[in-house]
Amino acid sequence: MRILFVDPTTPHPYDSNTLLTTPMGGTEATVIRIAEGLAALGNVVRVTQHNRVVNTTGRVEYTSFGSNADFNPTHVVVLRAPLVLLTAKKQYPAAKLHLWCHDLFGTQGWSDGFKAIVETNAIPVLVSNWHKSQMYDLARSLKFEGTLAARVVFNPVSEDLMPDATPVDMDKIVFFSGPHKGLDRTLDVFKQFGNFKELENVKLYIANPGYFESKDTSGISNVVNLGAVTHSTILGHVRGSLCVFHLNAVYPETFGLVYAESNAVGTPFLTARVGAVEEIADHPAEFVDVGDNKAVIDRIIEWRTVDRPRVRVNPAFRLSRVLRSWYEVFKA
Repeated sequence: MRILFVDPTTPHPYDSNTLLTTPMGGTEATVIRIAEGLAALGNVVRVTQHNRVVNTTGRVEYTSFGSNADFNPTHVVVLRAPLVLLTAKKQYPAAKLHLWCHDLFGTQGWSDGFKAIVETNAIPVLVSNWHKSQMYDLARSLKFEGTLAARVVFNPVSEDLMPDATPVDMDKIVFFSGPHKGLDRTLDVFKQFGNFKELENVKLYIANPGYFESKDTSGISNVVNLGAVTHSTILGHVRGSLCVFHLNAVYPETFGLVYAESNAVGTPFLTARVGAVEEIADHPAEFVDVGDNKAVIDRIIEWRTVDRPRVRVNPAFRLSRVLRSWYEVFKA
């Protein structure tokens, strides 16, 4: 197969080296893993980006928008932007089209977006069953009558991401996500830790994907603000932490890669039952009423002084399984 991924929204150009050297979001990291994985299986793969100027070559080519006229893909995967399907159909009339959705569905623009999916006979690809349900709920609310033959393909977790011998610091918890995903509530509860002898030495480490301004936490005791750091640095901190502490009930995850990767290295998370996270969790104790300070604090004390859950990642999230799911989409 000859596969072209079209990314018209990425905040920064990326390629296979970016994941190793630069802070980046989960969507862009996922594109790299899928594109490189498909190329390793013998497919010819390009990733084209609206803001790329210099092309890079390797197992996958990362190109600018204007340099793909001679590519002739069999499949075009458009990220996030349904109206771009119309342009892709004109440019590559023989290719099968797919819309890879990653974000929450808002009402703006989706009446025309759903029409573009049907007009181009594209297959919508959603990153969780919850995400798929949200798309269909929106289509019903807009009274859209066309057929949307959506498929679910989870975001991938690397095959080699597993627990290791990293010692766990029971006085360390981490928040590694965009600050809009519950950081304010997380900090509000963390400020109460100092009132409990069992928690007075616990430190909260914070980082973000790099395209958000870091929140000023200089006035909060025991908060270590790392700013934007690389994926490997984040995983090192997660491995050595009591838990991923994300008291997020305000911004639903369409998948929740940070949670899947946390479980993959054996670290539990603590968050609310919101969005797709129930599909990710390996243990019921990873959920708490994040609006109940006492419930949150009691759970952390229990995990520190008694035991914390033993967790693992769902095998369906492993890269090899996810690549097979993409093959099934391409053959649909």
